[in-house]
Amino acid sequence: MQKRRRQNQHQNQHPSHHRNRHPNQHPNQHQGRLLPTPIAVLVLGLILAGAPAALASDADQATSAVDTGIENLLEHRLERKGLDAVEVDVDDRQARLSGTVETLHQKKQAMRIARKLEDVRSVVATIDLEATDRVEADIVAEVSESLGTYRFYDVFDWLEARVDGDTVTLDGVVYQAWKKDAVAERIENIRGVRSVDNQIEILASSAFDDQIRYQVARAIYGDLTFFDRGSWINPPIHIIVERGRVRLEGIVRNEAERRLARNLASSAALSFGQIENNLLTSADLES
Repeated sequence: MQKRRRQNQHQNQHPSHHRNRHPNQHPNQHQGRLLPTPIAVLVLGLILAGAPAALASDADQATSAVDTGIENLLEHRLERKGLDAVEVDVDDRQARLSGTVETLHQKKQAMRIARKLEDVRSVVATIDLEATDRVEADIVAEVSESLGTYRFYDVFDWLEARVDGDTVTLDGVVYQAWKKDAVAERIENIRGVRSVDNQIEILASSAFDDQIRYQVARAIYGDLTFFDRGSWINPPIHIIVERGRVRLEGIVRNEAERRLARNLASSAALSFGQIENNLLTSADLES
């Protein structure tokens, strides 16, 4: 009996939680929560420390894949245009173009193709032009021929060009806006031309000016003297109308034709002020 009392007293001296512990409960498990061990803390720290590096590596791989795709597509499009001499390098969506091409037009065309790609952020071009032994006189002759044979150069346009070494300055006016860039592209296709300063002006749209243009054109090219020349590419007499004022540009055979063209324009036009007659004769060109 005394022995049983001593056992009960001994049990009452220990905390109750020792008696209620589940047989499978870990010493570090408390009321349903798992307390982190030093090893678990260390592993978690290593994982978190490596996460930024892993994310950065994934981002670099994605960027590299995009750059490779841009490079392949750009090389393909350049090759289709005969620009396979242009070398391409893409880094972080910046396209770098290098190499050597024959003309200024080819260089600008390569840059335009690169800029049109949707994923390209910027374009840097260090493309060189082929060296040429052409002199200024060669360029002058080809520029003159290129302008004179331009199929869309009509009676209401007037084009001029100056050559200084390998630089060509374009001047004059065009009746339709798209011709300004088209004319410049023709000159950029000439070997030896390294720069084009395009100062061609676009005539403002005006119904009143249009009426004057057609009246003067009918009067001049309806006359028997000039009748057969109105359908020429680059007709000899160009009729420029700006804000109701008429100017004649071009080349006629002699002084009689020069005066006749002016008189025909004056009789037909409802222009403001006198006709500005800048027509030259064949003799003027020879002097």
